[in-house]
Amino acid sequence: MPGLDRAQILPEPELPEAAGLLAQGQRLARTVTVGPCPFLSTYGVRSESEYKRRRMAEGTIMLHAQFGYRSPAKSRRAYAEIYERLAAAGYRVDRYGICLDWSTGYPAAQRADMPRGTGLILEKPEDFVALTQSAPVAPHFGDFCIGTPAAVENTAAALAAGSTSIGNLGQYFTFRMPRWSDDVGMTAETVKALALCAAQPVEIMVHPRRHNQAWAQRPASTTRPGRLNRGPRGRVQSPAQRFVTLSRPGLERDPKGLDKSVPLPYHEDSQFL
Repeated sequence: MPGLDRAQILPEPELPEAAGLLAQGQRLARTVTVGPCPFLSTYGVRSESEYKRRRMAEGTIMLHAQFGYRSPAKSRRAYAEIYERLAAAGYRVDRYGICLDWSTGYPAAQRADMPRGTGLILEKPEDFVALTQSAPVAPHFGDFCIGTPAAVENTAAALAAGSTSIGNLGQYFTFRMPRWSDDVGMTAETVKALALCAAQPVEIMVHPRRHNQAWAQRPASTTRPGRLNRGPRGRVQSPAQRFVTLSRPGLERDPKGLDKSVPLPYHEDSQFL
């Protein structure tokens, strides 16, 4: 049997040097740092990690809320209103998971010509800042930042907006942006983004979400809630078309609890899972 040829696996004649990519991310950290936000200033912490350790020492359970409307204005209103209404009722939301649209993973300069979903799109760094300034809640940009073609620009925007918890590294291994085939470029951007985070003077949590790696590679049908299923006619779905089985095999359950034969769109943080 003939041996494997490098060109069959890695057709590019040259690949970027890892050391050079790391150095680029480290240099970027000289000008891109964690910016101020109400969460950090209100609680007098430098990072969400520091805040978490404080809550652990107090024996307090943190509350995480997931949201993100297509409209940035509506998302800013929700960022403030959820916090205010819970505070008025004697509760505290510590952290928001911000549901960015998957098209956020495209570089901003190319995004207009690419397909998009129905989620929140922050077009420029100022939009990231405007959102996190709305209430003293830790901003977690958990999807479509690190691990995408736009890893560096999205990570830089999240850091400048005061976020010290960024993801999703797991998506690098399992998500493929439609109409995007430059794996080398995406890898380079991911490495630089990781180096940018590592070079910060404060702790940055890089969110891997391991089930995005394992479950997204399980095409077989299953009855366990949250596991990926095949789509119509048995085709394995792309990240933007994933489905889950919420009841018995081959059937899905709608929010009212009624079985349906039409698959429901999957979101990993769906309130129905």
